[in-house]
Formats: sequence, structure tokens, C-alpha cells
Amino acid sequence: MRKKFKNSTTITVGDEYLDQANDAIAQARQHSEIDPERIFIIGHSLGAAVAPYLAQTDERIRGAVLLAAPSQPLHRAYVRQLRYFASLDNEPVEAMQELIAEAEQKADAADSGQVTAAKDLPFGLSASYWDSIRELDPVGTAQKLKKPMLLLQGSRDYQVTVEDDWVEWERVLGNKDNARLRVFEGLDHCFIKGEGLSTPADYDVPGSVDIEVVDDISRWISDVGTGGSASR
Repeated sequence: MRKKFKNSTTITVGDEYLDQANDAIAQARQHSEIDPERIFIIGHSLGAAVAPYLAQTDERIRGAVLLAAPSQPLHRAYVRQLRYFASLDNEPVEAMQELIAEAEQKADAADSGQVTAAKDLPFGLSASYWDSIRELDPVGTAQKLKKPMLLLQGSRDYQVTVEDDWVEWERVLGNKDNARLRVFEGLDHCFIKGEGLSTPADYDVPGSVDIEVVDDISRWISDVGTGGSASR
């Protein structure tokens, strides 16, 4: 897969996520111990942004679980993260400000919709990728979705944040009967418990997804799968 997309000028979010996800769902439906009418999808981070689209386009998907779902585009979230890193004083101020300025310039180019060389776009990805990011609209898609949705967020997440991302999900889905939203205190982007400000160094510390998150997902899927309320 990596070789297929290396240096590609046509890669999209669909290439990165949808083909593989649809294949996994198709395989799950063929499994003898899986009810093909009760398949739920779980997406994390950018995968959570794609999940509403998958649930919308495949009528047989029963519902969706969105973990650390971004409401802001990837390239804008990256700029925000750089500003957060600068606030931690872990990098020389001048060097970090230059990096932020470059990231903002590339993010603006990605939003312009104009044909731009990949080297001038975020992460060196081609214009086709950023066109597909702009078209994704995870919040708008979820708002129209009638299927059950569970959205979970960690309060210590600096990559997808309560202040920047979660508030939009809460505004749009907070009063919908088919959605349940919950923030877990003290959990980071990977839903691992920690203390203080979350930083990239957290990834060097071994940890596991908090059991309360696993239990919450399990209970919700069990309830919804047997006809219970999606918003409880």
C-alpha cells in the first residue's frame, strides 16, 4: 500500500481509508460468527472523521463509534499542534515560529483549491488529497446520519481537543436522539490515562486504552444492537 501511494499525484482520503475499510467490512460479513446486520464501525482520529461517511454510504452498517474525532481539517489541526508545542517551550522560539509560519502557508495553499505542487502543500501530499479532505465534512455528514453514533473524547488530548474540536460535535450532535457523547477526564489522544499537560513524550510511555472506554463502547454497542437507546 505504501509503495502504491508513494509519490502519487492522485491519492485521496478514500484511497487511504475507504477501500480498506470497505474490504474489512465485507470480510466481517462473511464471518460465520458475525451477524452481518449488526456490524458497527469504530474510527479513531482521522479514521473517526471518515466513519460517518462510511456509515452513510453502506446501509448495512448498524452504527458508528468515533474516538477523538476531529471537527477541524487535518492541516489546520497540525498548525494548532505546532502552536501548542511552542507553548511548551521545548523548541527554540525562532525556529518554531518559522515552522508555524511555513505550516500556515501550506495550509492556506491546501484550502485554496488551486493546483499547487505537492512540495508546497502540507506533508508533501498532492492537491488531490487536500481536495478530498475539504470535501469530507465529517460533522455535516454526521448531522444528517440517522444511524446510532457514540463519540468519545479524552480531556488531555492535544491533537484533537475539547476546546477546538469537541465543542463543534457537541453543538451539532448534543441534542440528537441517535448520538451519545462523552468526555473522559485525564485521557490523552490514545485514551490512555495520564497527568498534567499531554506532550509527544507520552507516546514513549507504555500504556493501554483505559478499561472504562472499552467497557463504555461494549455496553453501548450491546444496547444499541439489541434495540436500546443510542443516546444513553
